[in-house]
Amino acid sequence: MKNMNWSAGLDTEGNIKIRLLGVVEVEDARAAALATIELLGDATREIHIEAAAIEGYRAGVHVTWQAKLWDYRRQIPTIRLFDANTEVRINIGAVAMSLGIPLHACRATG
Repeated sequence: MKNMNWSAGLDTEGNIKIRLLGVVEVEDARAAALATIELLGDATREIHIEAAAIEGYRAGVHVTWQAKLWDYRRQIPTIRLFDANTEVRINIGAVAMSLGIPLHACRATG
């Protein structure tokens, strides 16, 4: 699933891989969250977020993710955040904390 500002799919290990670009708008967050829910199905999957290309967020983005993923939080054992700046770590960290999902900040390899 792909849009100009985001993409979502499964990686080779069955994790949900989300890539966000530029300034994340509320509509991008809603669409990417719905794609994430579709990819979850009935499975339990980690979410991996590629954050190096995120430039910022509009107001309401983290609340949108939180609201959309609330009913699916038990299917997400962890969120791994790759190459995020401080602002991104704080915002995605707030979403993860509100959902009760551990967040791991990582560096991409290769």
